Amino acid sequence: INEKEKKDRNDKEKKDLDVPPMRYFFALALLFVAALLISYFVGFILSRNISGNLIKLSGYVKKISDGDYEEEIIIKTKDEIQDLADNINLMKNKIKISQYSLKEFTSTVSHEIKNMLTVIQGYSEGIKSGIYKGKVDINDALQKIISKTKDLENLTNSLLLLSKVENNFI
Repeated sequence: INEKEKKDRNDKEKKDLDVPPMRYFFALALLFVAALLISYFVGFILSRNISGNLIKLSGYVKKISDGDYEEEIIIKTKDEIQDLADNINLMKNKIKISQYSLKEFTSTVSHEIKNMLTVIQGYSEGIKSGIYKGKVDINDALQKIISKTKDLENLTNSLLLLSKVENNFI
């Protein structure tokens, strides 16, 4: 092989190895754009997944705040958002039980007060209308009125104490 052929071969190999700087710039720009698009779409999908569940959770919490305790929150993400949803379900169920207990308590207390007032009113009207004529009968009726009045006073004091305890005044 002569000198000229060697030189031509070396020049060709050298030329193949030399990459123009513009090709590097375009390759880097293309990689940058591809990485940017991939990160945008991954970020978009992740943020939609997270914010979608938070919006859904917010809707459930709004229903609970309006007094609707029937619907269970179902979010299956196996992360902190699911833990939050599960804890809100627990809280909702405790509030539901508490609300039911409060209604039952109020109904029972109202019934007891009404019964006591009915007894007081009945004996008072009986005394006024002359049903009880003898001193013993009148004293017996008055004793029942006094007894029911004391029962009402005790019930009222118990309710006031309960109110103070619930409002952390005690």
